[in-house]
Amino acid sequence: MFFVLSKWLAIFTRPFTYVVLLGLWALLSRKRSRKKKLITISGILLLVFSNPLLINKVFRWYEGQPTEMSTLIPPYDCGILLTGVVDIYREPADRVYFMKGADRATHSLQLYQEGIIRRILITGENARIISDGTSEAEILKKFFLSNGVPERDLLIEARAKNTRQNALYSAQLLDSLGFNKEKILLITSGFHMKRSEACFRKVGLPCTPFRVDFFAPQTTRWTVEELIWPSADALVKWNILTKEWVGLLSYKMAGYI
Repeated sequence: MFFVLSKWLAIFTRPFTYVVLLGLWALLSRKRSRKKKLITISGILLLVFSNPLLINKVFRWYEGQPTEMSTLIPPYDCGILLTGVVDIYREPADRVYFMKGADRATHSLQLYQEGIIRRILITGENARIISDGTSEAEILKKFFLSNGVPERDLLIEARAKNTRQNALYSAQLLDSLGFNKEKILLITSGFHMKRSEACFRKVGLPCTPFRVDFFAPQTTRWTVEELIWPSADALVKWNILTKEWVGLLSYKMAGYI
């Protein structure tokens, strides 16, 4: 129930939700003066939240900077890969279909191939509230096997349905295998790292963060279009970020971080 409520709360914190609601209110309002004010406010919100410069600045602040591999101190006993990057229901099921966030998997593979991490722990079932037994971790396992990673170096945690469970079940698995908890690399998207790192720390598994999958462009040069031209992509980015902030707040209230 907690996660259902947090998902609904995330919907009502999206900037575009308020743009739509104000627009509908204006449409239904009979007072001409109120209608004009609502349309004006809705238009201003739409311009602000469709501005790519603003959301990219906010994302760049929240995501942090990429970690250069040369700054890491290898080898790490294990790299923990958080799932949420595969379209698990696309057919035919004879290949892996990546979505946004594929860096989590491809960079984990590179870290392994370069000897920075010795093993890869893939954690996560799927995000559906009612489980159907389909595990993204098991699907990603096929990707790593097909790219030359031996099965002995792959650890699969296929039960977790959220970040809290990613941390809890990964800690239990590593404990059972006697891993050194001081040499663990945590691999997830930049915007998701703050909540993830806090969850793992809470269960007694402090990890070295390795941020991937950035939404903000790593540049300080902007074109005129990026400064002033509205973008539907900016609205999508706000939805992603506000959902993450709701998740962060919900986890704090639940005592998960």
